[in-house]
Amino acid sequence: MPLNFIQVQKLSLDGSGCTSTATSITLKSFSFVGGTSVTMADVGSVGFMTLDPSTSREEQITFTGLTQNANGTATITGVIRGKRGAFPYDLVAALRQPHSGGSVAVMSNTAAFYGNISAYADSLAIAGAPDASLTGKGIVETATTAQIDAGTTNGETGANLSVRPDQLAASIYATRLPSASEKTALATLAGLAVVTGSVFSYAGRTSPTGYLLCDGAAVSRATFASLFAVIAPSGVFTVTIATPAVFSRTAHGLVAGDRVHISTTGGFPSGLTANTDFFVISAGLTADAFQLALTPAGAAIITTGSQSGVHTVFASAFGRGDGSTTFNVPDLRSRMPLGIAATAPTQTLTFEGAQRVSNDITILDTTFPSQGQLVRLTTTGALPTGLSLATDYFIIRESATIIAFATSQANANDGTKITLSGDGSGVNTMTFTNRTHTILGRMGGEENHSINVTELASHSHTVGASTSSSTINANNVRGTDASPSASPVTSFIGGNAAHNNMSPFIVMNYIIKT
Repeated sequence: MPLNFIQVQKLSLDGSGCTSTATSITLKSFSFVGGTSVTMADVGSVGFMTLDPSTSREEQITFTGLTQNANGTATITGVIRGKRGAFPYDLVAALRQPHSGGSVAVMSNTAAFYGNISAYADSLAIAGAPDASLTGKGIVETATTAQIDAGTTNGETGANLSVRPDQLAASIYATRLPSASEKTALATLAGLAVVTGSVFSYAGRTSPTGYLLCDGAAVSRATFASLFAVIAPSGVFTVTIATPAVFSRTAHGLVAGDRVHISTTGGFPSGLTANTDFFVISAGLTADAFQLALTPAGAAIITTGSQSGVHTVFASAFGRGDGSTTFNVPDLRSRMPLGIAATAPTQTLTFEGAQRVSNDITILDTTFPSQGQLVRLTTTGALPTGLSLATDYFIIRESATIIAFATSQANANDGTKITLSGDGSGVNTMTFTNRTHTILGRMGGEENHSINVTELASHSHTVGASTSSSTINANNVRGTDASPSASPVTSFIGGNAAHNNMSPFIVMNYIIKT
């Protein structure tokens, strides 16, 4: 199917034009600029033409024959009428139009022309039999519909299809609607696309194309605009001149503890400066308003004086860079990522008499809460006697499915339970209150840790004393003076060295998609 294309000057229909069903049409002339007559050999096996372009009677046609007449006119034959000018380039009876004498006819790059090129390319590229000249034609072979339906292509199966989504979509959508299995395959492949801001562990030393190392580096906001928009979202805000200053932005999405920085096209009131880290505080925090401080738990900013211009706030969880042209990528050097929780984990509890007799509660989760974890309780009814709302309790983990409550960390460590009475009523909810994991970009933990006295489990040592030197032994010790003492001093043991606080690990790079 040779496909040639010629661009000629504007043509026009001869005589009275043509009807909507005519399969031959006569043109006043059909020649190249300069007067040389066009032949079908110049056109190729199929010609493409638009009649009455850019009018309500526009119609795409194809033809397979061309005759130059003695009177200077030319007749095209084998005309197919009513070609759709867009995908899927099929025939539509309603598009067939009558055209009067003198109507414009243009040979050009119509949508139907490209549709036929795509169909011809597909006949070579995705036919069952290989074509020895594919390389010469500049065609990349993709998968056939049968291969996709079977889940195999190029010797691979399932999710390992070695067909790029853009190749597959181009070969399918250029000529026809995809089959159901092709839609599934395309959706699966499209879902494999890596989203900007995605972070991966990576065994290489330098970042691959399209990624940056998560090393805390300051990078260009312009060059990596997509990544900047993901990890440092921004928006226009207004601020009151007040004590404290109230910042307003609809659905700002910030949480207490978030680090931000600000910029303006004019001037800030006193109390605010660009290229400075501020922190969102819990005071005055609503869905559409917030207050800022210079430290995470500091006093709210007070503004005075006047202001001008448009103010913008930027989230800067991982660093603001220079505050104007750069920003910082996450720094995962010597750190492990911890999943953020938009809300604290919760668990529903039932206080039943059979369990509560021993002050124990049966739970379903074998990992949450952990020993010593800080929790609070809420209820739609009433808690059992011994427990109160808005009170911190510490978990005693007795088994995989049994817990109890303690009033302090020390009591949790030594197993001193709260005594419960009554079953309470309603739905009871236990909420994990240690929420340092809710702040995006917050860092914590330590590689080595030295235990101090307050971190030790509460405990005691029994030491005997004797008034007779003859009875001093392992259980009865003498004081530091020459005579026996009722307050003996035991010897010290241990070196106060910090212990390793890390699980077994392997060092890798982390990379982020730009």
